[in-house]
Amino acid sequence: MTFYSIFYRICKEKSNEEIRIIRTKKAVKNMFKFTYYFAAAIFGFLTLKDSYVLPPSLGGSGSFYNQFKDYPYITPPPLYKYYFTGTMGFHIA
Repeated sequence: MTFYSIFYRICKEKSNEEIRIIRTKKAVKNMFKFTYYFAAAIFGFLTLKDSYVLPPSLGGSGSFYNQFKDYPYITPPPLYKYYFTGTMGFHIA
């Protein structure tokens, strides 16, 4: 509700109340999406940055050549389970 009142005040549509409400809800929805995707990207990078797969060109310390190092029994990074369940839960819902 906090974002709704903020976006309602700054909405450009002033003459038609119905359109103003629709635009405000759309702005709040898009703000939530931006926040979610930004946080997911940061958390995903922090999850993979110390893994043996992410190369230095992407900010990691591993190599693409290590991609199939432990195949088929790959050891995932420590926070991978939380990242996977959190992002997959959002997209399934």
